[in-house]
Amino acid sequence: MNLDDLTDEDYFGHLKEMFKTTGWSIFIAELTEQSTAINSVEDTDTVDQLFFRKGQLAVIGNILNTELSIERAEADAEDS
Repeated sequence: MNLDDLTDEDYFGHLKEMFKTTGWSIFIAELTEQSTAINSVEDTDTVDQLFFRKGQLAVIGNILNTELSIERAEADAEDS
């Protein structure tokens, strides 16, 4: 699928459909659980491990906020 061929309506519609799936809910629940464990610095022995965990948390945070980001982007697109 070429993203350039999608209308805004189709793009946001497909994403909303994905957010409603059980798989998405499971994925988000697992990431939320993992982020709690990753956020613990007790098992971090080196600065490299600390930065690695920081990167993991940044990626997880972006994914966990995807649905809200898409909602905002859709609202902005509708306002334009």
